[in-house]
Parts: sequence; C-alpha cells; structure tokens
Amino acid sequence: MNQMLDPHRDYNQIVALNNSSFKHLERSPSHYRAWKDGLLDAKTTDAQNFGIAAHCAILEPERFADDYLCLPDTSSCITAAQKAVMTKAAKKDLESSNKFLLSFADYQAILHMRHSIYQHPFSKYLLEQGSREWTHTWTDAPSGAFCKCRTDLWLPQHGNLIADVKVCQNLSDEEFGRHVACYKIHRQAAFYSDGLQAEAFLIIGMERTPPYAVRVFIVPDFLIKIGRAMYQPLCQLYQECLTSNQWPGFSLKVTPLKMPAYAIPENLDLAA
Repeated sequence: MNQMLDPHRDYNQIVALNNSSFKHLERSPSHYRAWKDGLLDAKTTDAQNFGIAAHCAILEPERFADDYLCLPDTSSCITAAQKAVMTKAAKKDLESSNKFLLSFADYQAILHMRHSIYQHPFSKYLLEQGSREWTHTWTDAPSGAFCKCRTDLWLPQHGNLIADVKVCQNLSDEEFGRHVACYKIHRQAAFYSDGLQAEAFLIIGMERTPPYAVRVFIVPDFLIKIGRAMYQPLCQLYQECLTSNQWPGFSLKVTPLKMPAYAIPENLDLAA
C-alpha cells in the first residue's frame, strides 16, 4: 500500500530502500552498507552539480532563489588570469553566504532551460498540474522490503502519472537511449511505477546547451518489464541481508576474468 507523506518531511531520515541504493547494492551488499554508513566518497561531479541546480530551479524556484548565487560575468576579461582573479575575489566575498555558487554561464544556462521547459506544451502541463517533490513509501510485495521514493512530479488526478526531469547533453533517440541505459532510468521507472501503482512514467528531457531543447518521453511497457526484472532481485537481496544482518562482499571464490564485449575483437577465433 502506498503511503503519501508531506513533501517537506526529511526524506533522508526514512529508513527504506530507494532507487539510489540499487547501484551500491548491485555491486555488493557490503558496498551498500559502506555507502549507508557514510564511508564512501560522496563527492559529486560538476555535471551532477549542474543537474541538481537545474532540477532545483525548475521544480523548486523559490529554493533556487534562496540557495544559489550567480558569480560575476567574466566575459569582458581579456586574459584567463584576469578571469581567475575576478572569480576568486567574488567567491571570497560570497563565501560567508553559505549558498551554492554557480558560474555566470551555468546560471544563465539554467534560466534558459527553465524558460524552454515552459515553452513545451506538455512539459508545461505536467509542471503546472503535478505535485512536486512528494515522498512516498510502500512495501514491495514479493520481497517484503520497505521502499521509498521522491517523485519530481506526481499527477494522481490525471491517471496517476509520474514525471521525472532529466538533464542531458543530447535528446536524439539513440543518444538519449544510451543515457537511459547507462543510468538505468528504466529500472527507476519500474520501481516508482510499481510502488505508486502508476499508469505511466514520463521523462521530461532537457538539453543543457543551446537551443535548450526539451522532449517528453513515455517509458514503454517492455522497458518497465526489463526494469522490474532488474530491481526486484535487489529488493529480495536487501531484505535477506536486513533480516540476517549479514552484508557480504564479493564472492570468495576464484572467478574467471570477464571483459566487456567491445574489448574483444569481432574477428577473433576463440575456438582456435
């Protein structure tokens, strides 16, 4: 049974399995436990920080205005050294603000992205009609694992839809398909859809460079099935580890070395 919680409740305080857990759990339960205990490096890349800021600007504009500041425009500087001095001075002046600092270029790009997403008729509809940043909990029926998620946009009154905002470089079919496969977004789609018993999972894709293109995708049923086959064994593994309080690492057996398919020449005769 899905339980809806107040959107301002501290999501991180809820002890439950979530989508972010899967990448650690599939490596090994021991890696998952180290992550939960705060023993893994939690640093984020510049690209991830940009995506987080864009996400905040679109879904929580008031918080974006409060939490982020724009560094000065250095385009008028003639040399790289001048730009560095100007940026360093600005950072020093703003360091006491306890706010996130964005470069002038990144700040402007995010504003353009926010404008662009409202120019797309269906993404505008989803943003205007959806409940933003809602926390949900449920018990996964096959495994008994207690689960949680935080939906970007949830439309229970419009067919029980979920929409998720994703920032990427390229929204062409092939490139975005690679993005989905790389980040296993179809697994997230299945996990959220099953937990909320949603009718559909939509992705609002945004490019981070001009012309700041926007596309809305629906995750088809066959990809939901693939995603479900990916997440359900991890729920089962998590529940077994939780019940036994045993969080094993890699196998102690000596195992054959495996290589990705691209590393093996196509014309190599392995039978020779």
